[in-house]
This record gives sequence, C-alpha cells and structure tokens, in this order.
Amino acid sequence: NAGTNVEIDANLRGRFAVSVMSPSSTVFEALQASILDVDAVTRSKCFENDTSTTSSQGFPPHSVTCVVEGGTDNDVATAIYYEKTPGCYTNGTTSVELTSEAGNVTTIRFYRPTYKTIYLKVFITSLNGYNSSSVTDIQNAIVSYISNLDISESVYRGVIISTAVSQNVNLSSPTFTVTDVQLSTDGTNYSTADISCLFNEVASITASNIQVVVS
Repeated sequence: NAGTNVEIDANLRGRFAVSVMSPSSTVFEALQASILDVDAVTRSKCFENDTSTTSSQGFPPHSVTCVVEGGTDNDVATAIYYEKTPGCYTNGTTSVELTSEAGNVTTIRFYRPTYKTIYLKVFITSLNGYNSSSVTDIQNAIVSYISNLDISESVYRGVIISTAVSQNVNLSSPTFTVTDVQLSTDGTNYSTADISCLFNEVASITASNIQVVVS
C-alpha cells in the first residue's frame, strides 16, 4: 500500500516466528510465539530447563526463562501465564501477580533485556575513486547489523569486516579496503575478539560509537 513503511528485519523475523511456531506441537514453541504476538514486543527469547537440577546458566529446575523486549509487563506476563505448563516455574527479575477468575493468584516472572554497548574501530585504506561518504555508509551498515541481532547473540568481528567491505559499490573495483577491526565494550580497551552476550543481554551501538580510521 502507498505510504506504508518497508518492514524492518526485526519485525519480519518476529512475524515469521509467530506464523511458524503458533501451530506448533510443543508448548514451549507456542509460548515463544505467544510472547512475540504481544502488542509492542520487538524481541523475545526463551530458555527451558526441564531437568531437576539448576542449569549451567543458572536456570532453576523445571523452569522457563523468558527475556522480552517491549510490551507492557502485564501483557507479557499474561501471555506467559496462558501458555506455560501447570507447575512450571517462571524465572526472572520482573514479576507480575495475575489473579484468575477463581481468585487464584499466580506470580509470573521474566527478564527485560540488558543492553551491552558496543564500540568499534574500523581501519580502512582508501583506493582510487574513494569517497568520504563511505565512512557514513560503513557506520550505518554496522549499526543496522548489530541493531538486528537477537537477544543473547554475539557480535562477530568477521561479520563486521564483511559488512564494512560490502559498502564498496563495486567489489570487483573497490574504493577502499578494510585492514583491521577492533571491538570494545567500554570505549577504552579494544581487541580483535568477538563480543559475546549473556542470555539476557542485547548488543547495542550507535554510529557515534564507530570510529572509521582512514589511511
């Protein structure tokens, strides 16, 4: 339709997940789909521990741990309440008390994501035909890549490099090469190591956190 914005990747992934998981045969997948279908939820990831011992990530026995971005606390808790199995413990730092029609009170818990700020230094060498607008192109492309990562997904140096390189208009006749990429979580200490995220973390970056060094 005219005047309708192009759907962003995050919304497309969420809508696709709902369409695939809603008719699924497992309660856990239906739970994930139900959360993604909550109004204003943008990202969500759930973890199940169906064993009788605490998991290596610290999830309690016989529990479900959901990390949800967006949506009201009550709407998210309600979606979890109606899809979780009876007796399953809901794990998290956000808690909502829901009262059933029979007057029974159930506490539903889940996590809100913690945002891990990423800083980058991208070193490039200019070649014939180089245009300074490539700096902005590289910054915008990297911001798009990281902003579309899911909850708990790592930031990979190799993907950063390929994302930057792909901003050459013609890869067979590049106007710049990428010589190095360094990553940081504090803006001071940089390294070439990938950056991992905990189960409840989401990588976050702005263009101002990306230094493109041209030589």
